[in-house]
Amino acid sequence: MNSLVNRPCSIIAAVIVPIVIVACSGATSPQAAEAKGDDAGSAANDDSGTVPSGNSSGGTQNPGGGGNDAAVPPVSVQDSGPVTQVDGSACSATPNEVVMVGDSYFALSGQITVQLQSLATAGGALASGADYRHYYASGANMYPYPGTTIPPIPTQFNTAVTASSDIKYVLMDGGGNDILLQNSECITVSPDAGPISSNCVTVINEAITTATTLFGTMKTAGVEKIVYFFYPHLPTAGKPSVNVILDYSYPLIQQACENSPVPCYFIDTRAAFEGHPEYIGPDNIHPTTAGSDVIAGLIWNVMQQQCVAL
Repeated sequence: MNSLVNRPCSIIAAVIVPIVIVACSGATSPQAAEAKGDDAGSAANDDSGTVPSGNSSGGTQNPGGGGNDAAVPPVSVQDSGPVTQVDGSACSATPNEVVMVGDSYFALSGQITVQLQSLATAGGALASGADYRHYYASGANMYPYPGTTIPPIPTQFNTAVTASSDIKYVLMDGGGNDILLQNSECITVSPDAGPISSNCVTVINEAITTATTLFGTMKTAGVEKIVYFFYPHLPTAGKPSVNVILDYSYPLIQQACENSPVPCYFIDTRAAFEGHPEYIGPDNIHPTTAGSDVIAGLIWNVMQQQCVAL
């Protein structure tokens, strides 16, 4: 990972909530020249739900969200008029050209997708009743661990390409289950026990390396842009080191996104969730409806700023 080189970034104030999105890219393109800014993320994420309905790799929708969902998320969706690329062409894509991959942050309740598509419909980017393509699955890892039956995130993308190779944009998360489900000792030990173990560092690096390879695969497949969100801080009950691991992972996955051969816009969700315990459900891992709506708003703002599927 030491071979990754930081690239210049510009800071874009994205929303009213106290979060800054840094958009960076290692790729050279008209779009990248237009939008130089993006941010980071990763954290532990438990996955016991099912895949929402739509074009996906399998499963059925679980409509539950859990927790206190009454709060209205304080996300200000940008409305700056039509968005165009630097060559003057409109930012547009058919629903088939937008693919979503990841884990239960998308899949468990499906609310992030519901809210994101609602925002896209209201903004004129998505026809009423249309859906982006979903391939995310609860329990999905980034690294393909032997013996796991749930398709890892790279396999989700490969399945999407097989179904239809006409993919412009990828919306994704991932990496949390590599710790939470496969290596939970990394978050259940006390943070006072000392530095992160070499085994946990290896696990994190495997996930980052897999994501880096996936970005290259996406480039080969013709993907033009990636929006990657990472996880918020979580309650530490039963997982005393979860946020230690999260904060260790954040700059690594951010740097991988910044150096992606495809322009990759990384969203750090931590600040938006700070001081809002109602955004995390009773399992102390997944977002409530209110929290999901906040994440959807952050994704939509980046999509608007960076000319993604508009």
